[in-house]
Amino acid sequence: MTTTPSAGGSGAFALGALTRPALLAAALGIGVAPIPALPAGAETVISFTLPSPIIDQWSYPFAANPGAAQAASIFAAWIDKVYAPQWDNRDGQMLVAFNTSAHVPAGLDPSAYALLSLRLSLTVGIADGWAYDPTQDAFETWALDREGQPGVDGDPGRPVEHFATSFRSGYTAASFTEATPYGPISFGKGIRYAFPVMFIDGAPVDVSNNIDEGFEVEPAAVGTIDDLEQGALVPLHSIMHFDVDLDQPALHAWLAQGLAEGRIFLSVASLFHTTVGASEGYARFLTKESPEVVLGLVPAPALALTVRLCEGGRMSDLDGDGVVDGADLGLLLAAWGPCAGPGLRPCPCAGDLNGDGVVDGADLGVLLAAWQG
Repeated sequence: MTTTPSAGGSGAFALGALTRPALLAAALGIGVAPIPALPAGAETVISFTLPSPIIDQWSYPFAANPGAAQAASIFAAWIDKVYAPQWDNRDGQMLVAFNTSAHVPAGLDPSAYALLSLRLSLTVGIADGWAYDPTQDAFETWALDREGQPGVDGDPGRPVEHFATSFRSGYTAASFTEATPYGPISFGKGIRYAFPVMFIDGAPVDVSNNIDEGFEVEPAAVGTIDDLEQGALVPLHSIMHFDVDLDQPALHAWLAQGLAEGRIFLSVASLFHTTVGASEGYARFLTKESPEVVLGLVPAPALALTVRLCEGGRMSDLDGDGVVDGADLGLLLAAWGPCAGPGLRPCPCAGDLNGDGVVDGADLGVLLAAWQG
């Protein structure tokens, strides 16, 4: 095995070079001659709208039957000008889930799904409840000073934010149902069974207490309403759309995993400062159980999705010969680095096994975990 001198002139490998793909291959005794990229697989683009969810819950500690609620109010745990220590900062939330398997085949490798667009639409269930803001507000505008006052928000209104959803206490997308309770008890932070997440270094992070924990959120989308001026009061029965930012690689990968499982879960939350029993100062959205929805007067929560199916996906058996071995590792190493640029979302590049838009050490770990050769 030939060695490459380090910067100091030694014939030994430099420690910093041990992560290079060529040396990883060399350690396994595999040649690293350039290998042509695999030809692009067949592609199918599917667009559809799901007019009603299979699950919509008001995720709130004191919702006796979350799945039967006729509306979901969105607000912060805000009592006496402080975020209450007993509950999540983002106290009242909405959870919706859609069964996608009737339109998109489930069970494929997550890499087979290239989401092109995803829009969640909700019907407003409160008249003039809050001032409209289609832009994200910075963390500092929600955090409190010593007098219990939030920072100055430079634009009128407050946004409603949409996030991906994760689970705790053993619940999964498959096991969570309309009847699943909020959590084990009604008091406590970070205990709700289904919770909104953003992604930090590719890992899901619960955003329910981002004020306490001192971090800025990156929502999947901020709600917008057609033809409504920023700062205007939001009319009853207006439709708020959430167009998901699919250029977030980890978010895209998370949603693709949902398509593989046949279910996509989405969370809606915000930090409206309101008071108990108030008739304004917060957002509220109708669920499929609302009498107005049942009678067909207004639409239920709906999901519009366009996805490109990519033949074969990114299974670890990259060359399709039925075994994960050195040939597959060679293909992965040849594809090392970023895939196509954000916003393009073509069928995935060979070797991007976790669907985050780059072929790197994480994908190498996936391949080695499936090693058969």
